[in-house]
Amino acid sequence: MTIQGTTINDLVPSEKALGARVDLVLKEQNPIINSGLAATGPEVDAVLSGGARKQGLAYIEPLDASNVNISTDDINEQGASGKLTADEFNVLRHEQNWAWGYTDLARMVTQYDAKGGIEAGIGQYWNTRFQKTTVSSVKGVQAHIEGVLAYSGTDASLLAKKAAYAGLVSGSTSTDFSMNTVLKAAATALEYQDMFDVMIVHPTLYALFQSQETSGFLTPAQTGTKFATYKGYKLLKSVAFGETQMAIARSGAIAFGARSNEIEINRLANAGTGGGATLLHSRQGFVSHVQGTNYVGSVAPDLTALENAATWELEVAPEHFGFRFIKYKKPA
Repeated sequence: MTIQGTTINDLVPSEKALGARVDLVLKEQNPIINSGLAATGPEVDAVLSGGARKQGLAYIEPLDASNVNISTDDINEQGASGKLTADEFNVLRHEQNWAWGYTDLARMVTQYDAKGGIEAGIGQYWNTRFQKTTVSSVKGVQAHIEGVLAYSGTDASLLAKKAAYAGLVSGSTSTDFSMNTVLKAAATALEYQDMFDVMIVHPTLYALFQSQETSGFLTPAQTGTKFATYKGYKLLKSVAFGETQMAIARSGAIAFGARSNEIEINRLANAGTGGGATLLHSRQGFVSHVQGTNYVGSVAPDLTALENAATWELEVAPEHFGFRFIKYKKPA
């Protein structure tokens, strides 16, 4: 594609219009939403709308069919009703931003020409940030859980937690990957077992699944979705857990929401020793919270901080927690 113009304003005539197009890309390509991991609602929207970066967010429960009203002929007997929220936990609104100069944006135009140009490039950047932030948060919660499982003291409350958490981490790095381990891990969620349908896997395990195309692996083209699947599980690739462990997740395991992307072109008159420069800034506020946990970290964490065990506290009963962690031997 031929680049027209020599300034960012030539490439981006309207900041507002570009922001709107980026929003469309984010909604269409978002891996957290498209995989079914995300649960959202007015509670998430309230956190996104402003106020403190750390706020309370009600736990969004999965649908529970254990209670129902049995109809009677007594008009004075009122039916009960339920709700999909429970206890409130601390959640963080992430406020992140990045900027590009003209040269990078020009490269973006050519690299993403077939997918929409600059808006496609910026959209992919933020969707990748959404996934990285989410997976790092999950990894931090895993570190918290494994810290409890490693406890060897005599505190009764911690020992009770240790016993309760036992089914959240399974497998061994000395044993080959097995779907039986996955199915047993999902079974610890009791009535929510069938809601587990996402795997977060390292590319080497993904490649192992790919090599088994005749025995469970389906490409995105075969599934008609944006995801490959393995034996019914949608596959998300991430290197965060390393080559010897993976996570499985149920639908709605992440409370997610994103504000509209803000685009601003900024002229730096004195940059380049007075020669001047122009930057395009993209700012994104979003919530991506592991359901059933308390966020107890700082208001501006990087990915390393999110992966720290001390950043998280698991507060719901294990069967309500939307993730399970599985260890396995590194594929040959």
